[in-house]
Amino acid sequence: MRFVCGEQFGAAARRRGAGCADRVGHGAQRPIALRASRPGRSRGAQGAPLLALPARPLLAPHVSAIGRDGRSAGPGRSGAPDATAADGGTVSRAARPAHANGSVARRPGLVWAGTLETRPRPRAAGPSLSILHLITRLDRGGSSDCTLLQAIAAARRGHRVTLAFGPSTAPSPLLIEAGRQPGLEIVSMPWLRREVSPLDDARAFVGLVRLLRARRFDIVHTHTSKAGALGRLAAALATRSPVVHQPHGHLFYGYHGCITTRLVILAERLLAPLAARQIVLSWRGAEEHLARRVGRPGQFTVVRSGIDLRPFRRTRDLRDASRARLGLRPDDFAVGTLCRLEPIKGVVDLLDGFLQAAVHRPRLRLLVGGDGPLKERLLSVARRAGAEKRVTITGSWVAAHDFLPALDLFALVSHNEGMGRALVESMAAGLPILATNVGGMPEVLQEGRAGLLVPPGDPRAIASAIARLMDDARLARDLGRRARVRAIVFGAGRMGHAVLRVYREVLS
Repeated sequence: MRFVCGEQFGAAARRRGAGCADRVGHGAQRPIALRASRPGRSRGAQGAPLLALPARPLLAPHVSAIGRDGRSAGPGRSGAPDATAADGGTVSRAARPAHANGSVARRPGLVWAGTLETRPRPRAAGPSLSILHLITRLDRGGSSDCTLLQAIAAARRGHRVTLAFGPSTAPSPLLIEAGRQPGLEIVSMPWLRREVSPLDDARAFVGLVRLLRARRFDIVHTHTSKAGALGRLAAALATRSPVVHQPHGHLFYGYHGCITTRLVILAERLLAPLAARQIVLSWRGAEEHLARRVGRPGQFTVVRSGIDLRPFRRTRDLRDASRARLGLRPDDFAVGTLCRLEPIKGVVDLLDGFLQAAVHRPRLRLLVGGDGPLKERLLSVARRAGAEKRVTITGSWVAAHDFLPALDLFALVSHNEGMGRALVESMAAGLPILATNVGGMPEVLQEGRAGLLVPPGDPRAIASAIARLMDDARLARDLGRRARVRAIVFGAGRMGHAVLRVYREVLS
């Protein structure tokens, strides 16, 4: 007997009369249902591969046990029965989420999946599954890396995985690792593009229908909006395989104008019934879907986006070299961010807040890792303020494990953010965090316990937070230490294991 890993809005919650629309942090209970599931049967052998690539393993997942009282076994505690063990060890519904320091959070009704430890987990029990991952593109970014890590993790556990995606101008480095992974097949779909084009979209739809009819997939896992729409429609027409959709955030505000946003919401309402399950990155993400009547409560499961934690274990040793490479002096206080330079990321707010905080702080520097349409505007604002020598924009993609060691403070001040993958990477690097109170970021930071939260679009609040952390070294150290401990629960192995459990439940 197996139990689904991750938090779920379920039928049991509705029976208890608990609403799901209250925002996190307002004291509302989070009742959930843990449903027992049995491994499903494979629906047949996969067809001939479209592309064969050399093999190379990538990840090793690690998950700790959860005690019968719902608390993580963690370091220094006895190993209670594992929630995935064959002995049927159960998890208390009344359990509360365990903080990274081992304490139990005061939020009844929520079962947290525990923390990570260093013992390896064996391959998942049950028959091998044939899984299709479908995403619009695999450019560098959080949704692409999340999808690639999920596909790699499933292949490493012996499942047959097909990863289909459209043209990518700046592919994620993980795509090379995925191509070397045994059991993972790469399929390019040239007509699957992000932009709306009736002709290309029709060609992509026909290609998906043919792929689904040629193969017998046990699970169709769609990612992001465009691939999610075409994939759900194609699966409804061509196969009886259940669909799991993962939006990786949403487009409900901050991206488009009023009319386009309403059309997006309407489309998601119509498409939601075509998915057996929707995976969201945070409680707030599920609540924001339900508040707009997209999906039903029992359809959502929260699985946090995971990262490969290994590159961030030695960031302290790389600090001097990284700062020298970016032109920082030993006594500079460096505030930095990693994101695409576009309005939704709030980079103009960050620059305005930095300039306000820098008036009486000559050692303050701003480093921006990334490129995008706002680059020239940011440089122009810095020049007009006479701060062009204190603001550095890389203008190209930089690896997080090379960039983050140079920083003293990481800031992510987006207007809309699913969870903030760069946020988790900076936490793993042990940096104090400044983030906006949007999307899943408050949950990642434990409502401010592992970082400072400010309202979106408020440069004055950003300036105040920067000044506070620069002037209070003890607070900055404490936040950085808590962030590093908190980041442990966002390992890629844990995410991959949780997603496979969702598959098993959907197939049961």
